[in-house]
Amino acid sequence: MDRIPSESAFAELRAYIEAVRKRFGPLRAVLFGSRARGTNLVSSDYDVLLVSERFRGMPFRERLVEASRDWDGDYRLDVLCYTADELERKRGEIGIVAEALRQGMEIEGP
Repeated sequence: MDRIPSESAFAELRAYIEAVRKRFGPLRAVLFGSRARGTNLVSSDYDVLLVSERFRGMPFRERLVEASRDWDGDYRLDVLCYTADELERKRGEIGIVAEALRQGMEIEGP
């Protein structure tokens, strides 16, 4: 994973991850999609996968709303929020989570 987002994008992401970590504790964060691949347009959204044990017992939609509250970037954020157990189950499925784990860029992790 040798792709590095632009300095301003990376600063926005780091500030976001820090804010989320303060509310949700230790977490793993993966940037995926066009910004991770380096094929993004200037106006492309940010696709971020978050993994935290504090999501356990929280309805999925509520996770998305709560995790999105900390975003203050200039462009749209699409976030997916899972516990480690949920992530492991999703890893073996065909879908966006497996794709994010294969092609994404770890920006915060264990």
